[in-house]
Amino acid sequence: MSLRSYVVEVLHRHAALPTLEEWLDEVRGDPPLPSEGPESVTLVEDGRRDIDVV
Repeated sequence: MSLRSYVVEVLHRHAALPTLEEWLDEVRGDPPLPSEGPESVTLVEDGRRDIDVV
């Protein structure tokens, strides 16, 4: 693949991406994550504890 072909392909892929505003609108439309389950701090502490054991 020539450099020119590569650059054209990369530009086409980039141009097909949504704008930041479009992406934010999509994300804002998603339902919020449930607040059930363990908190992230607990998950990180558990993960660190698992690493220390190994």
